[in-house]
Amino acid sequence: MNRETKHGPRADEQLGHETDPMLKGSPVPSHSREDMQQETLWEEYSPAPAPDGVMRSDVARTDPDPMEADARAELDRSLAGPEYPARWRAWSGCPTGSPTGPSARCGTPCDTRPAPDPRLPKEESMRSSIPTLHPLAVHAPDLAQVAGAEAPVLTVYLETEATADNASQHTEKRWRSLRQSLTDQGAGAEALAHVDPLVRDAHLHGPCLAVVAGPEGVRHVEHGPWPVAHSAGWWAPLPRLAPILEWRQTVVPHVVVLADRRGADLFATGYGGPQLHREAGGGEDPIRKSAPGGWSQRRYQQRAENTWEHNADDVARQVVRLAHGIDARLVIVAGDVRALQLLRESLPRELIERVVEVAGGRAADGSEHERIEAVARAVSEVVARETAAVLERFREERGQHDKAVDGAAATLDALARGQVEILLLRDDPENESTAWFGSDPAPVAATAKDLSDMGVEHPQEARLADVAVRAALGSGAGVRIVPEAGGPRHGLGALLRWSAP
Repeated sequence: MNRETKHGPRADEQLGHETDPMLKGSPVPSHSREDMQQETLWEEYSPAPAPDGVMRSDVARTDPDPMEADARAELDRSLAGPEYPARWRAWSGCPTGSPTGPSARCGTPCDTRPAPDPRLPKEESMRSSIPTLHPLAVHAPDLAQVAGAEAPVLTVYLETEATADNASQHTEKRWRSLRQSLTDQGAGAEALAHVDPLVRDAHLHGPCLAVVAGPEGVRHVEHGPWPVAHSAGWWAPLPRLAPILEWRQTVVPHVVVLADRRGADLFATGYGGPQLHREAGGGEDPIRKSAPGGWSQRRYQQRAENTWEHNADDVARQVVRLAHGIDARLVIVAGDVRALQLLRESLPRELIERVVEVAGGRAADGSEHERIEAVARAVSEVVARETAAVLERFREERGQHDKAVDGAAATLDALARGQVEILLLRDDPENESTAWFGSDPAPVAATAKDLSDMGVEHPQEARLADVAVRAALGSGAGVRIVPEAGGPRHGLGALLRWSAP
């Protein structure tokens, strides 16, 4: 007799009819809101670079292609340095974070759903399905507004290391030095003054403080998971937003499951906001297959197996609920071998495809640091695969001379036509190539004359990368920061919404 006959339908069929508003309308079994304890995943969580080894996973490759290796190496370099805490704020590319379709603000389809489960009524089947996400670029309407604000603008990236003694004093010392340098560059005193009160406690929120400010006030603040190469600032016609976009690009909503035969601890980390912690399972009588002897031995062993299966079913229901609520692209599991086997049997197909198993378990045995690193590696593997996927698509489209452009001139032309779907950018801080822009985001050009020929009055010149990012965000396009290897010429290219002329 199989498990479905014995215990009823799988987790994806057992979803109740109650709706939890905290999880944006996802179907849930009857649980109180108090069950959702808001805690950080782990205090020291840090998305460290992926190792050379192969992660155990249903979907892991044993022979990653060179483009993925290049993407992973680039991520390794960007994340190199001392460990940093996880309490940094990262934001979703989608302004609504909705798992159910196009964004209410930008109208961009954020995901596609799997086919309805034929075993369920149509309405219930659609409610229980898990979104299948393909997030190859960052969409940031909030930064589009920042990029489109009046010039000139102050951009600051300040290292705010929290592990050093007297971290606040060290941060303020760095800021005083950078502030003086910006003053010497001609930065406005009002804009600089708006940054001052943000510096003292910045180390409490992450390793790097990013601020965009103008004379009227602060336009954007974000705390990043790693510092830029060094503390830096610019007083320029456009803000430098590429490092913020790269930070957001590394955020992978995921659920961590630490399981034993009694149940599991679940941790859900989404786009910004607090992490969620929940305990699932809990059936404890009996847990072990005891051997009392005589006629009752088989009955005791069957009761133990039934208890394990019941706990696994409850864990699976909670995993489905959390994964749906945060649009999880990854489910990381660790723990007892039998418990994980039963959990996989209970999970719906769409989630099984996202499961990665790592070493470790539920018990507090001193291996927490290793678990944290394993989770970080699994997350960085996803980021590397996504970068490799977008570069592979770019290579194919470029080879067909179809929906891709390569190089600065062709990309600027496509941006001016509103043709770009995903801007591919290699953000080299040393590259000071420039381009021209106007009051609206879309008209951009390589020269002032070209822009004037488009009817733009008062063309302005700015750094090429910043002009391209502003135009992409302003037209609703996504942005992907890519490595030099396998990327576009001159560090700039694009995938297009329709074929190139």
